[in-house]
Amino acid sequence: MKIYYLLFFLQIFISSCEDEPILATQSIDGTWQVIDIRINSEMKRLSSPATNASYIAVEITIPNAISGNVSGNTFQNTIWFEYELKEENKVTFANYGGTRAAEDEWGIAFSENILLVSHFSIENDTLYFKNERELDIISLIKKTEQ
Repeated sequence: MKIYYLLFFLQIFISSCEDEPILATQSIDGTWQVIDIRINSEMKRLSSPATNASYIAVEITIPNAISGNVSGNTFQNTIWFEYELKEENKVTFANYGGTRAAEDEWGIAFSENILLVSHFSIENDTLYFKNERELDIISLIKKTEQ
């Protein structure tokens, strides 16, 4: 009978020592403005039209949580989708949706690329969304409070 108690406690000890998953080491919460996006296999810099200095091509707000809903705007539409942060700066985005006005080149590229994101990195105030092949596919800059 003592051997069963020993095995029982040994099992509890072993299971309590299992590694916990490491959640994302960097926070991506806040409002971000897209500055670069991959279009036809090359990164392109978004630029504001001269006639409208406040033009925002794509802007998203990510809440401070492990999972939830992202909201944002493209030049033409309001957008939303779900996200989930995982271990080691991995992230998944799903269920992309938005209003249905005709979208510009940047909005189309964002909608095509956001669901390909598998992980991220942050350097200074720039957030880099990357795909499985480690390529940057979307770069965003943190919007400062005004």
